[in-house]
Amino acid sequence: MKKILYILLILGIFSSCDQEFEEVFDQTPTERKNEAKAELTKVLANAEHGWKTVMVVGDKIKAGDFFLFKFVAEEGQNNGEVTVANPFDTSTSEFEVRSENGTVLNFNTYNEVFYWLVTPNGWEPGGVGGDLELVYVKEENGKLHFRGKAKEIELVLEKASADDWDTTTIQEDFTNFRARFNTNFTGIRLTKGMGASEEKPFVAVFFDAFITNKAGYSEKKDFFYGIKYWIGEQRNETAEASFIFTKDGITLTNPLVIEGDTLSKLSYNSDLDTWEVANEGLEGEVVSSDLPIHSHPNATDHLFEVLKKTYNKGWYFSPWSASWSGKFTEILGPIYDGPVINYVVLGTEFATPEGVEYGPGIYLKGSVWGTYAYLPVEVIKNGESEFRMEWTGEIISDIEGVEDFIATDSNMQQMLDMLLNETGWSLALDIHDYPDGSKIYSYEMYYMPDPSYRFYGSF
Repeated sequence: MKKILYILLILGIFSSCDQEFEEVFDQTPTERKNEAKAELTKVLANAEHGWKTVMVVGDKIKAGDFFLFKFVAEEGQNNGEVTVANPFDTSTSEFEVRSENGTVLNFNTYNEVFYWLVTPNGWEPGGVGGDLELVYVKEENGKLHFRGKAKEIELVLEKASADDWDTTTIQEDFTNFRARFNTNFTGIRLTKGMGASEEKPFVAVFFDAFITNKAGYSEKKDFFYGIKYWIGEQRNETAEASFIFTKDGITLTNPLVIEGDTLSKLSYNSDLDTWEVANEGLEGEVVSSDLPIHSHPNATDHLFEVLKKTYNKGWYFSPWSASWSGKFTEILGPIYDGPVINYVVLGTEFATPEGVEYGPGIYLKGSVWGTYAYLPVEVIKNGESEFRMEWTGEIISDIEGVEDFIATDSNMQQMLDMLLNETGWSLALDIHDYPDGSKIYSYEMYYMPDPSYRFYGSF
């Protein structure tokens, strides 16, 4: 009897649950799915001026863009046409709202504007981590929240205005900002935050992102960046990322975070014609120069120490090297073709065949094998990464007539005038550390009276 009562009790419970279930769900699962699809389609299409969002994707490489969407649904259907715009281009494709583990918004035909961020599958690796299929999550405060079906990215759509579709000012800001990069160096100089002050500013330098060398991204070269900076003598580098251009300024998709401070936003000050750091607690601006704006601390000392360790104990200047520019090539060619010397070397150690050692100097290799001329110099530091050289003593040589050649040859005189100029040279140094403990020292050396003349090398 007890067993029978127990069974009846259980059946009663399930019976009451079934009644409650029927009261709560008065539609079939298919009906509920169709209603959810129709409702989302209606919301997307009924926004008068469409939707806007800032989308950031990626892991190792961060990328993002400002997008505008205008959905036009087919009558009575959960699909239609969507216009997608960013500040620089517009493209149209098809969309569909369907049920698949939730209500899914799918951009189901190719869209040039949106697609560059998207990797829909392994056979179409055309993006850096976006998704064409987005699962609807919720509506909150008038915003539609989605998550990527494959990549777990977040997409939040906010209603756009008619003014949002006029991106003229963004395009003008883009042109203005990129003009800062028409110099050899561009970076950000902080005077407050990240341990910086007016007396000791913090400087981070932009560099070209490697991803823009890859197929499909070369046209995005002006949108990607990397940042290198130094804390003491420790060189640091951010992961490659993209700028996002909006009417509120520029967002760095991979913010720079140091000592609890975050640098992620830049805004244009039209009165001063400067791009300023817009993050709270930071003060600084974008700076550009043809001379290095910052280098590894003690770059001059590193240069001359490293030159001692090179195979030739010096830096060969060659008219055939792509690392030279402009006037150097013009000057060196005739010198090397002449009857007196073959090579010019900037060195830090020199020893005569008799074993007499000398310090820094300009070393000339004679056209006859084994002959040489050495011009001793003093290296005078004007700063951590600036120096000049003074010719300090007599020529040490076994090349017959070399003194007259140095004194009278116009090309030789031009080269020495440049190497020994009173203003000096400015250095940009990168030290690359490798897992095996080795280091590569990469230098760019700029002629300060005219920075269009420079040369570079690695040791």
